[in-house]
Amino acid sequence: MTDIEKIKSAKEWILRLANGVNPLNNTPLNGTDIVNDVHISRCLFYVAEVLNSSIKTRAPRQARQYDLDFYLSEENAARVLLVEHTGIANFIREINKVIPSNMHPVTIPQVSKWLVDEGFLTEVASPEGKKNKQATTKGNAQGIVSDWQRRTDGNTYLATSYNLEAQKFILAHINLIVK
Repeated sequence: MTDIEKIKSAKEWILRLANGVNPLNNTPLNGTDIVNDVHISRCLFYVAEVLNSSIKTRAPRQARQYDLDFYLSEENAARVLLVEHTGIANFIREINKVIPSNMHPVTIPQVSKWLVDEGFLTEVASPEGKKNKQATTKGNAQGIVSDWQRRTDGNTYLATSYNLEAQKFILAHINLIVK
């Protein structure tokens, strides 16, 4: 196993822990486990980003060539790791993990645009004037929840979480979303 492969593996394990998932068997961790503490979880996400930066600096950057347009088969959809609550970036990352490397990946903007177009999300501005996507009543009914959070610098942002039902709903429609 190369150094980059080891770092990628470590990053994946840390991300699973940060998302409250046991990396050994992919089962949800108990809500009282130490990794579910918000400070520990944030620290783990930070470490994963540091590892990701390390991967990027070690790996030579090449333009990706994709031979296949995105398509998620039922078999690959069943392999997507679903967790109780997750953000869209983590969920999209899990989808892209199960597709062939020569297939064009699904992107956050593709999914977000479809969710807005279908009325599950709406665009709102933060008090600082930045665009955010917020769950609508229709989105709430599907398992999408938005909550305003405050950063340590005092700025606010909208944290949107997707429960299992919302993730399953998006997976069921992913090939329509990425047409």
